[in-house]
Amino acid sequence: EQAGYQPVDATELYREDMPGLVQCIAFEKDDEYFNFYIFKEKQNAMDLYGHIASHINTHFYSLPYSKHTSAQSNYCIYTLTASGRYSVDIYVGNTAVYAYCDEGNDQGIADVLYTIGYFD
Repeated sequence: EQAGYQPVDATELYREDMPGLVQCIAFEKDDEYFNFYIFKEKQNAMDLYGHIASHINTHFYSLPYSKHTSAQSNYCIYTLTASGRYSVDIYVGNTAVYAYCDEGNDQGIADVLYTIGYFD
């Protein structure tokens, strides 16, 4: 709840559509939207990552854009800045994050990712 965020348990909103979902914690503040998912299996998190990446590309990809992808055996990070929006899609092990905000306002999302241990 740092920085004025009010996290809520959104698990029941997504459980039916997300196989293996254990928990989803979500918050929104101003233009920032953040969902953190915990799954039973890594494959569930990877599947959601692929679905979100497709959603981002289908609905928000436009010129000009800036994108970044980084991957290793246990994680993948995809960011896209386009159409005035910054989107981030991540999975690490059996967890996943989907977050977005207005372009240029991504520091709040980065701060949350540091706080939950996604970045060091």
